[in-house]
Amino acid sequence: MDSKPSSSPVAAVKHSGNMFRIVLNTPPTPASRPRVGRWGVYYTPTYKAYRKAAHAAIPACTQQPLKGELYAIMEFVCHRPKTTKRCTPLGDIDNHVKSILDAVVGEKKNRHGYIVDDDQIARLTATKRWVEEGETPHTIITIGVL
Repeated sequence: MDSKPSSSPVAAVKHSGNMFRIVLNTPPTPASRPRVGRWGVYYTPTYKAYRKAAHAAIPACTQQPLKGELYAIMEFVCHRPKTTKRCTPLGDIDNHVKSILDAVVGEKKNRHGYIVDDDQIARLTATKRWVEEGETPHTIITIGVL
């Protein structure tokens, strides 16, 4: 599977017994801080929309979830604004990672079934970059057993 995303919003998934790779064709959005209001805790509308789109795009796992200590490699390819002085996309890298782990595990544990819980991740490599010419924003997620 190459690293270029398809135009479909549905994620492309490659799953074997001890690892999986997902190319998520929705623009990366870092997790926002939970806000506390009069009626409880809530997230920003942008993050809520991303989380909903990511959950809808990732198909349910048809195999057993990965168990034990896991490694994760994530690449976030973000939309480049027309003008910017920044050399990297906005958003802390740890918030980008959190949004993906939320999407893979789901709001309820084992919603998608790829991993049991995100506390299994023992090793993590994450990068973020601007799209290159001809690319669309996407995220590549690889998680496997150590």
